[in-house]
Amino acid sequence: GKRTGTAAAMANRTARHTTSSSSSGWTTVSISGSLCDSSGGIQTWTIQHAKTGQERSFLVHLPDSIISSSSSICDTGNSKTHDNVQEHDEHDTTGRTIYPIMLAFHGFGGHPQTEISKWKSTVEQQELILVAPKGSNSRHTANQPLGWNAIDCCGDPVASKTDDLDFSRGIVEAIRQNNDMAAVADASNVVAAGWSNGGFLVSLLALQTKEQRPKWLKGVIPTGGYQYDTDLYDGDRVDPLPIFAHHGRTDKVVRPGGCCRQHDNNGEPNCPIRIGSLRESCLSAVGAFSLWANNINGCHDGATVTEISPEGAICMAGSHCRNGAVTKLCMWPDAGHQWAQMPGEAMIGDFIADLFSSDISSSLSPTKGSGAVPADMHNESGLQTSDHRFSLIIIVTIILTFTALVGLHLLRQRSVFSRTRKSSISDVRTDEEEEIIELVSSREF
Repeated sequence: GKRTGTAAAMANRTARHTTSSSSSGWTTVSISGSLCDSSGGIQTWTIQHAKTGQERSFLVHLPDSIISSSSSICDTGNSKTHDNVQEHDEHDTTGRTIYPIMLAFHGFGGHPQTEISKWKSTVEQQELILVAPKGSNSRHTANQPLGWNAIDCCGDPVASKTDDLDFSRGIVEAIRQNNDMAAVADASNVVAAGWSNGGFLVSLLALQTKEQRPKWLKGVIPTGGYQYDTDLYDGDRVDPLPIFAHHGRTDKVVRPGGCCRQHDNNGEPNCPIRIGSLRESCLSAVGAFSLWANNINGCHDGATVTEISPEGAICMAGSHCRNGAVTKLCMWPDAGHQWAQMPGEAMIGDFIADLFSSDISSSLSPTKGSGAVPADMHNESGLQTSDHRFSLIIIVTIILTFTALVGLHLLRQRSVFSRTRKSSISDVRTDEEEEIIELVSSREF
């Protein structure tokens, strides 16, 4: 995942106050903390919008694997300081290594520190710079939870129309413009992960138009949250982008069958904290993924059930997607709305490794390829078999070895899915689940 460039080494300062502007309209006003702390350094950055005066903050973490890989990272090197702002020596031509960035957005009521803890092992293994933004307070909600304006979720940021997409752009631009971070950060290669409300946000960021989506975004990992507006999934307005989505099948907060208004319940949505209150009909997690596979990433014949992972997830993937964009969704049968119930960090690490090591992201272009076959977003019966990670021989070996385990697993899922029939929407969701299970059980290898 690392890149080689020419940049000055990062100074190991424990606190710093700077004023530096960027083309995004955000200005860095303060940076505190040390990235090179032996106990795992974290910096707190504060940036301010030039027009509104609003201040927002985010955390930056540098894993030990990056610090130890280059003895110069935490030295002053050829850099020099003027008025507390480090500048980089343009005559320094020493080849140095720079690393991709991972943006990690917390859920509603979450905190960026939690994202640092959650992803610490992954960024250590994949050699990424971890950036965890802080959401805005919902002052009209008990405990004033932090959240994001992701249209369908959540809290005051939605009501006040907080521009969190612009904040995201400001974060990356602030890192790009900072001469210290230029020593290690590859701000042109960013993967964005989001949990719950954060999953809604990274999905929205990825679904921006060709002109609006930042060029630095190379892939997204939405978990427990996605966008419900089907108009966003228009392949004519959105370029292909790698995606690895995750969702829990027993999630009662962001339901896998979708969140939308219920006219038999005074127009209130079928999900808590008014998630999906703008929608008249529900879009399921599988349905949204099918739109990604068919309309945006142009996968041949849509998506397909490919495997039951060792962790127990039922995973689907696109086949021969446009520009090689990895397109994958894993549904976790026993998972509700809790991150710990979806132990997919290793799988996500593989996705990130493939994303940056193979340079798939750099091959993505606005030019659409041919061969995408439209499919109804609720029709998984025509899905074909494909998996980018496993050869046929490996799949056969796995199936032969774990036949008994898989059989018991599928029987258990049928029992779980049948118990979820409680409403007309639940019926739709259960039919989808049973359809997927049927595909897995009848699959020919």
